[in-house]
Amino acid sequence: MEDDKIKVTLATPVLVNGHLYGLGTGGSKTEFICVDFKTGEQKWNQSGFGDYAAVIAAGDKLLVQDMTGTLLLLKASPEKFAELGRCGNTWSHPAIADGRIYQRDKKQLFALETGK
Repeated sequence: MEDDKIKVTLATPVLVNGHLYGLGTGGSKTEFICVDFKTGEQKWNQSGFGDYAAVIAAGDKLLVQDMTGTLLLLKASPEKFAELGRCGNTWSHPAIADGRIYQRDKKQLFALETGK
């Protein structure tokens, strides 16, 4: 697929079940989008992510850290944008291991169960 709808200069999109999730450009604004990998059709877009988002796929879930330091848990669904949870003000990149999401802020390291 060759298309300019996915911005990959600072954040690489992830592929989950035939769909790419990542930052896209819509005119002068940046959005988090879902695109069908084979056809290039944009399925949905969500504003409010700024110019950077780190994305990790974990099964049918996405961990997305936006440029404000907010970590979001999203459902990887081409039907609609679906936020499942969020926590804020952390600048470290999250990690996933043994069914847990590891994240730190300025004071502590914490682990969240992924609910396999």
